[in-house]
Amino acid sequence: MNFTQIVYNGAKEIVITNNVSAYTSAHAGAGEYKVYSGLNSTNLIAAIDTLNNTITPGALIEEAAEDAIQTKVADKFDIIHAGGGLVYNDEGCVLMIFRRGKWDLPKGKLDPGETIEQCAVRELEEETGIEMLTIVNKITETWHIYNLKGKTVLKCTTWFKMTSTDKKTLIPQAIEDILEVHWVAPKDLAPYLGNTYQAIKDVFTKEGLA
Repeated sequence: MNFTQIVYNGAKEIVITNNVSAYTSAHAGAGEYKVYSGLNSTNLIAAIDTLNNTITPGALIEEAAEDAIQTKVADKFDIIHAGGGLVYNDEGCVLMIFRRGKWDLPKGKLDPGETIEQCAVRELEEETGIEMLTIVNKITETWHIYNLKGKTVLKCTTWFKMTSTDKKTLIPQAIEDILEVHWVAPKDLAPYLGNTYQAIKDVFTKEGLA
């Protein structure tokens, strides 16, 4: 069985898959991606440098081990875990936040001693003021690369489908640069998803909303 894990490096993607040929056949434009054999720190660093310093639109790393991103690059990269949620209210609307010029979903880093589920609920409460949250199921995981104090970091966010019966006015967490919190009907999502990150679009796609 083929597997694919996308790691976002800004607007570009590094695709980790056990079948490069199948991926390039199924995705227009992927034939222009730089291809590497095997996921390890050397190849991942090379892929990041290529995407940062050339016009190459993406990278493909062919790797047989599905858990390689967790096990084969920890020697050179810090891996940070975070939790977030796609929340439905009683009317079937979903909760979105506006932060740093983009529509987003609430999320945040795992604290010591927390489970990832506890982290996701806490971050939802802190960033939006919402309460009465119930986790329904895990939707997916997304990965992205960013720079933290001069070190390249891999961040894995685990996303949960949640419900809430909370009907009070929600409060955006200003200290986290959140300006707005909106309930959005699925039929009205297009303009929001037109101004968001690809990883967030992936969450909506996995949930069947995009």
